[in-house]
Amino acid sequence: MSKDWKSIKLALAVFGILFVFELPGSLAIAQDVGLPVGGLRTFIAKSPWGTFKHWENRQWEKLKQTESLIAADDTAPAPLADNTAPINAPTTSTTSAKPQSLPLVNTTNLVKPKLQAPYSILIIGDSIILEGFGPALEGQLLTLPNVDSVKRAGKYSTGLNRRDYFNWNDYALQLIATFHPQVLVVMFGANDGQGILDDSGKAVHLDNAGWDAVYQKRVDDFLKLVSPVVDTVYWVGQPIPGTTDFYNKFTRMDRIFQSEAQLFPNVEYVDTWSRFAVNDRYSAIVPDETGLKQKARQDDGVHFTVFGGKILSNVVVQFIEKDLPLSKARGTQP
Repeated sequence: MSKDWKSIKLALAVFGILFVFELPGSLAIAQDVGLPVGGLRTFIAKSPWGTFKHWENRQWEKLKQTESLIAADDTAPAPLADNTAPINAPTTSTTSAKPQSLPLVNTTNLVKPKLQAPYSILIIGDSIILEGFGPALEGQLLTLPNVDSVKRAGKYSTGLNRRDYFNWNDYALQLIATFHPQVLVVMFGANDGQGILDDSGKAVHLDNAGWDAVYQKRVDDFLKLVSPVVDTVYWVGQPIPGTTDFYNKFTRMDRIFQSEAQLFPNVEYVDTWSRFAVNDRYSAIVPDETGLKQKARQDDGVHFTVFGGKILSNVVVQFIEKDLPLSKARGTQP
């Protein structure tokens, strides 16, 4: 048996669990320790996971083709207004400067409802809820004494933008009606940075100054539907990403998410922007709460590894615990 084949078999054994949950991350680790990855790449491509990712990529390309049609039908993009202009990050690495917040609204008369344990929690969103972060958050919440039940529902390649492709407004209401959660955790945006149709059917290109207003209305419409039928909504903002393209998109979206959360008494915005930065710049490798450093983001600079998902989960749980005594034994006072 050749030395290379023995190395490949060893790599498959050592990283078997990673192959199930996080194949891209396993390749990076294998390459770092000097193992041959050619055979591993072939294995991944032919695996069920690889077949699924190939299908997902083809679906995403179809969406991008549709976006091109939208852009072609749009009028010439207007310059971005000052209050919606993205922060231009360096092409080599992005900075962690937080998105500029929109003006705060007067919350003096907004009364936040007080929940009683045990809590039922629903987690919804795109592929980030299905991989990395979502499973970690669900697992962590289920270990807490004041959490009674957790339901997690995600859809690949979806968001609030392309309602013609998938309508989260309808689906979220169906989930809430079925599972009756007290708490709703939401994370969207990774797939929303593309051309959009306003309520009249007019196409608005991403570079058009009017895009932000249309997308903000999408977020507003969603919150007007779900906030009255749950006790509390936690909207998880996007952390700093690893590419300039997503950096510019997420700075705009996070401003919208934050400003919309301020308009509803039972909606909280969870700021996660700086957690995945080192020395004020994006880093794929960050330390967890114990100081352990591992790869936390996948190669696209957006999705999370299992390790990164646990870090983001801790951020969200700690934020929620400011309002709800999740980890305290039932019957104790906050």
